[in-house]
Amino acid sequence: MKKIFRVLSIVMVMALALTSISFASLNQVDAKSVVKSLKVKGAKKKLTLKVGKNKTYTVVVKAKKGKTGFTVKSSNKNVVSVKKKGKKITLKALKRGSAKVTVKAKADKKKKYTIKVNVPTVETVTPKVIPQESSKKELVLKSEIILTTGQEYKDYLTPYPEYEGEFKSIQDVPKGLTAEIAKDYYCSAIRVEGAFEEAGKYTMTVMSETKDGKACKYLYIFIVSDENHIIIDCEDVICAACDDDDIKDTGIVPAEVFGGPNGNIRFEILDNPQGILSIEKDVVDNDQIRYSINKTGTYNAKIKVYRESNPNLFEVFNFKIIAKPGIRVTGRMTSKTGKPISGMGIGANSPNYTHGAITDENGYYTIALFKGEYTFLTEVVRGVEKSIKVNVDSKKTVNIIQDKVFVIKINSNIIDPKTFKEWYGVYTNSDGYTGPQLVGKGDTIYVKAGNYSLYTLGQAEIDGQLCSYEATIEANCNNNDATVEAQVTNKGPVQN
Repeated sequence: MKKIFRVLSIVMVMALALTSISFASLNQVDAKSVVKSLKVKGAKKKLTLKVGKNKTYTVVVKAKKGKTGFTVKSSNKNVVSVKKKGKKITLKALKRGSAKVTVKAKADKKKKYTIKVNVPTVETVTPKVIPQESSKKELVLKSEIILTTGQEYKDYLTPYPEYEGEFKSIQDVPKGLTAEIAKDYYCSAIRVEGAFEEAGKYTMTVMSETKDGKACKYLYIFIVSDENHIIIDCEDVICAACDDDDIKDTGIVPAEVFGGPNGNIRFEILDNPQGILSIEKDVVDNDQIRYSINKTGTYNAKIKVYRESNPNLFEVFNFKIIAKPGIRVTGRMTSKTGKPISGMGIGANSPNYTHGAITDENGYYTIALFKGEYTFLTEVVRGVEKSIKVNVDSKKTVNIIQDKVFVIKINSNIIDPKTFKEWYGVYTNSDGYTGPQLVGKGDTIYVKAGNYSLYTLGQAEIDGQLCSYEATIEANCNNNDATVEAQVTNKGPVQN
């Protein structure tokens, strides 16, 4: 009898073990098959987005019922913000810098998609006449709205603050949209909603009148793209200020490319009048076109554009550069303590013309302008604007002293320079001010007065292993600049 019980016990133990193995196997298979795929429709691995512009994508998670949720996160929320509404995510560029936007499936963190976003300096935009005067002496104001085919769009369009007034009529409403003057909004506005079925550029005209009785024509340009069409947005006419002697004007042709397959943007110059055009790379390896002119005249150019992944899908566009006699303005930008401020934009704005320049590594800049009254505007630190009124009537020097800006200099590598040279961090002062910065050895951070803590968590390959780390920097910039060492803690290998 004891033998029978012993045999039954062994059989039951084996059965339970097999059952456990079966359930474990089933659970393992189930875990692996919960999320089949995660896609961000229309997204590319690299994206260049101008300050103030936004981009909306649809996230598709193929998974078992109830497991299609996802999260979205920006590594630099003050450079690129992200909003999630249903399956839609919207990326908005807030200031100059870089950020990584990561979308992850909630049920399987390994299913993810990352978009590297570059936000260039606003002032690098090539000069153009804005606003324009029509033959009827009405202001012509342009505004661009970037969409993809099938994307639902709903918004209230309002007058520019400097031309506040009342909308009067709407013309040329594109197919797929409805537009009407809103009566339930806090100010004069146009309610627009709908979606575009085909890629292309569409223009809607809205007539307005300012409070002082000036007629305004708003041109709302909808740029709609998809994977099978390349859409180019470029000014037909670019103005340049130069001289036949020694005043040279240079800038980036403001050509934006939308749509097409994944891959970097490539340009091919078909017509290059007097060799004024050249191709260079931006920070995310897209092509951009630079012009350099030192003689007055009209230059007609033709450019071919395509994505590196499919050179057979391309578009050709034309533009002209009109170079007129100009005046050279030079100067230097420094901090409160006299330190040079490098890589910062300077916007020179007048009622009929705007241009920009970037300071070099020693803080110097050169800009060519037409004769007139200008406002030189800079914003080295978010929320700390500096404006200078300048009467440009002859060659002159305009130095810009940022008397509310201090400099933090990083005096050490964050991680072993052979494996990891730069990192993202967020600095915070006692007033709650925060800002992201990509820093490394010898880099600088420009801040307003305060005590700062720079902190980040991340991963890097250290001694052949993928490790987690944390890095911190403490800096006191209440009365002077600061040179600091980074404190780095290796948290050990990343656990799979």
